[in-house]
Amino acid sequence: TYTNNRNLDNEKKEELKNRMRGGIDELIRSTLPEDRKEMPKKELEDREVHCNFVMSSMLHRKLKLLATQRGESLKAVLHEALEGYLEKVEQE
Repeated sequence: TYTNNRNLDNEKKEELKNRMRGGIDELIRSTLPEDRKEMPKKELEDREVHCNFVMSSMLHRKLKLLATQRGESLKAVLHEALEGYLEKVEQE
C-alpha cells in the first residue's frame, strides 16, 4: 500500500506539472465531473408556479377592471400581459 500511495503522489505531481505549463486556466479546473458537463440540458417544462409579490394598487385596479370587462380571471389577464411584454422584449 505504501508503494501504491507513493505512485499516486507521483501521478498527482506530474499532473500538476503538466497543468502548470498551460497557464492559470489549466490550474483552475471545473468542479463538475466531466460526464456532467456533456449532459444535455432539459427543456423547460411549462408548469405553473406560485408567485407572491406586491404591485401598485393602480395597476391591480386596472388589471382587475379589465378582467371583469372580459369575463376572465385576474390571473389570465396578468398572464396575457406578461406574455405580451416578454414577446416585445425578446424582439428587441
